[in-house]
Amino acid sequence: MMGQPQIPPLIRIENDHWVFEKVDGTLFKDLKHKLILKIGSESTTLGATKDLDTALFVAGKIAEQEGKIVLVETM
Repeated sequence: MMGQPQIPPLIRIENDHWVFEKVDGTLFKDLKHKLILKIGSESTTLGATKDLDTALFVAGKIAEQEGKIVLVETM
């Protein structure tokens, strides 16, 4: 879909089975900030948030716990 941000789907493992979360497509129009994990010259999009405060909070927690650089990019 053109113009839709590239946000990875939520996938988790429950009881040794992959669980894929469904996301309502209208959610994408409200997303404003993308979280990007930087490891050397590689980068991986972790997800997106609706507001800057949430993006900074999540990025800070990931950086704290993982010791990695997390960029916050406006979409």
